[in-house]
Amino acid sequence: MEKLYSIVKKWGITPQHIEEIKFNVWRVKTSHGDYALKCSELNQNRLDFIATAHEHLNLCGFQNFAKPISCKGLPYLSHGDDFYTLYDWVCGEPCNFDNIGHLRAAAEALGKFHLYSRSEKLLENQGAKFSYFSWIEKTGKRIEDMEKFQALASLGERNFFEKMYLGFYEPFMAKAKKSKKLLLTSSYPGIAHDDFKVGAFIHYDVAARNFIIQGKEGYLIDFDYCTLDMPIVDLMRLIKRSLKYGNDSESKIKAIVSGYTNVKPLTKKQWEVLYALLLFPQKYWRLAERYFGKDTVWSLDTFNKKIRSVVKELENENRWLPILRQEAGLGEDSER
Repeated sequence: MEKLYSIVKKWGITPQHIEEIKFNVWRVKTSHGDYALKCSELNQNRLDFIATAHEHLNLCGFQNFAKPISCKGLPYLSHGDDFYTLYDWVCGEPCNFDNIGHLRAAAEALGKFHLYSRSEKLLENQGAKFSYFSWIEKTGKRIEDMEKFQALASLGERNFFEKMYLGFYEPFMAKAKKSKKLLLTSSYPGIAHDDFKVGAFIHYDVAARNFIIQGKEGYLIDFDYCTLDMPIVDLMRLIKRSLKYGNDSESKIKAIVSGYTNVKPLTKKQWEVLYALLLFPQKYWRLAERYFGKDTVWSLDTFNKKIRSVVKELENENRWLPILRQEAGLGEDSER
């Protein structure tokens, strides 16, 4: 802990107490307020990219995020092999997506962020990751993966996971193919190009843990996964994450749609692309990739529990997607 005290002092701050919040993140208490200290696992190029994004948001007057504190003019501190960053501590409640007020505040904060999150300067940054134009290619590649996983699951004796993967392959594949078809026939290329021209960037990791709620205001924290992409990708992830359990779907959809669009309205063409993105069974594909690719140390029991959850989410989606279409003004899905 003495090491952390000496690191914080390099910012010209005298800590009174340092408390670990989670792995590599600490709350630093001082007589002048609290800060969040983080030991980053990112490389220097990525840290520079995120710092440029933060700087842009500050210059534009965006208020709803954790402000970084520079160290002798630099956005991070290099200490041995590690990089440390320091932020103002955002006081408030941890966001709970099952709380409709919290969810609406999170959606509003995301809309405000997207109003400001556009910087052509980021397009030239060495730490930039581009995703604007990759969604059709990604979807096609993942469909090929799903076909490959089906073949692998069909070999030899089948355990519970493989039986579940095969048992629900047809409805998941139908959604994946429809997602790609809708993207191909939508205004996706034009929307992606418009966002590329202005250097739109997104938070990417819009989980409940990355929103703090102060009264009726939401604040974003942790921009480690920040990337250059269409803002509707953030909105897609917020919808998926908040509705995965299927509870109170109609109220949640109304909160997200009204909260976001009251700040940043979407065109019908944007809603159509967003709907196409929502259709793709991301978790089903990703879970199978981990299982068949053996890129995780999860036990078979963990995989079994997760595929049960993924199948349940499919059933929930089939109930809330029509509600979302109605709320977005798209009407009924003619291909259902």
